[in-house]
Amino acid sequence: MAEKKKTAAEKKKPVKKKPVPRKSPDVAEPTSLVPADVGKRIAAALLEGVLVYVISFLPYIGALIGAAYLAVRDALPLGSTGGQSLGKKLFGLQAVRIPDGAPCDYVTSVLRNLPFIVPALLMIKPGIGWVLGSVVWLVVFTVEVLLVIADEKGLRIGDRIAKTSVVEVTG
Repeated sequence: MAEKKKTAAEKKKPVKKKPVPRKSPDVAEPTSLVPADVGKRIAAALLEGVLVYVISFLPYIGALIGAAYLAVRDALPLGSTGGQSLGKKLFGLQAVRIPDGAPCDYVTSVLRNLPFIVPALLMIKPGIGWVLGSVVWLVVFTVEVLLVIADEKGLRIGDRIAKTSVVEVTG
């Protein structure tokens, strides 16, 4: 068989290799990076929202406890990988960083949950704070749910801020 001779340009042209995606050892096995079921996400969020809402009615300290939980909930070391709040753990979901699929760390969790932390902090002041916080929480929750439903990737404001997504996990 005759070998085809390479031209000078072909000889000098470096071969580009595609980078192999690295997987962190603490990454759960998402069934895919396809967005999680919207119904499961809403159920998990409602469960946690009601829990935090009730706790927030403890004068002064309740809102701080609720806001603190909301801030770190997606970085809790639940299960083998983290990235799961109580609701996400119950429904088999995980918040992951979009660039690498790794579970949320504490900074990412705070960024991701900023839209919910603000109304929780409004509830520090008994009376007017409870009313104002409740109204703002309801508006934020409604907007976030509508965004998850309308966005093809299922991203809400918090996901856009923190560059995260919620996926279903196995195991």
